[in-house]
Amino acid sequence: MAKSDKIQSLLDQIEELHRHPRNQDNLKKWVRQPGHAHDNKWRGVPNPVDVTGGQIPLVVNVELSLKSDILGFSVKEYFHNPVVYLENYLKLMIFRFTEIQDDVPILLEIPVYRSSYFEATLFDREIVYLNDHDAVLSDTPLIKDLSEVDTLAMPDFNRGASMAYARQLYEYVCEQTRGREFIIVFMEWLRTPFGIASWLYGEQKLQTAMTSDPEGAHRLLTYVTECRIKWTRQRAEYLGKDLKTAPLYSDSVTGDSLSPRQYLEFVQPYELAIAELHGGINYWHSCGDTTPLLEQLGALPLELFHVGPWTDVKEAAEVFGPGGVALEICLQKHGNYGPGPWPAIDDLFRATPGEIGTKLQWVTEQAVAGGATAFSIVAGPLHRTRGAERDVKTIRQWVRSARAVLSSADELFR
Repeated sequence: MAKSDKIQSLLDQIEELHRHPRNQDNLKKWVRQPGHAHDNKWRGVPNPVDVTGGQIPLVVNVELSLKSDILGFSVKEYFHNPVVYLENYLKLMIFRFTEIQDDVPILLEIPVYRSSYFEATLFDREIVYLNDHDAVLSDTPLIKDLSEVDTLAMPDFNRGASMAYARQLYEYVCEQTRGREFIIVFMEWLRTPFGIASWLYGEQKLQTAMTSDPEGAHRLLTYVTECRIKWTRQRAEYLGKDLKTAPLYSDSVTGDSLSPRQYLEFVQPYELAIAELHGGINYWHSCGDTTPLLEQLGALPLELFHVGPWTDVKEAAEVFGPGGVALEICLQKHGNYGPGPWPAIDDLFRATPGEIGTKLQWVTEQAVAGGATAFSIVAGPLHRTRGAERDVKTIRQWVRSARAVLSSADELFR
């Protein structure tokens, strides 16, 4: 397999930027971790922060709709052509460091990632690939009745078109970086058992089944948990590496749709099974309002917890701060994950510099008052809104405004 001159030039630039003094400063803000291939965003674990010194890490997470607009690539090709994937992944890392200039470091590490619905393809769920947006899941669930669970086969890491391409992409990236000090991270299983069960049966039907057919719901959740465990062990065998702490994602796990009792019965036991396999959970994520579930979530062995834009920052800090769990505090309300419309102060693309400052001060005060010691502040995920040029200009303004506020954070705590 021939090496691409264009990719080799991009790798040279990445290596040069990795040595940049600003990047070395950025690296100090994050816990050094084994390679993870989360989603297409930064999910680093922040080091304990010096709030009064203004050292709270700032992160801008941009969605593929805007990334593709910035660089002019097809998202569909990004997920189906190894050359398009690697070229644009490297370009995006360079663009982020040179143009956005948040606190995300350049790493000599490349994740192999395949859309937010990758796990659905392992169960032959249909996903639709778009040219200017991340893939979307079709509306047709895999099963119509929970009695069908016993007829389902388990996904196999070594079989199927989706896995064949995943290995092809991984091997291509490994070959292009051969002879360099890059770590290539094969994709991980991100979704929680509850999230996968929702994809296979339908979110509303699964929630109904927890009351009408709890035995059937548990049978489905046990099946998907066993599928993840088998696939994860096969992944470790393929890579010749031991297991590392796991990510757990599910936007279906929210206080709006689950009571604390339902979470403890239908979600947490299966999350703990994954944690036991991996020796812990690296990152737990739900974009929705998890405030009513925080006490229960606090029992998980976590490194990093996602505080979504509807989740109470202070309450999250009170639950996770004493145990040293870092927080990823997301400011941007987006998509259909919560009630709207929301005020301009909650929307990066509409907020004034003054509103940005007010929001940053409030979030910092809430986090510190709750007892958080390690946290980052995240803008995003940001979709294409008004075109790449205007959107990037606004993002840069947010970073400047946020830095100005945090540079004088000591005044907040005198």
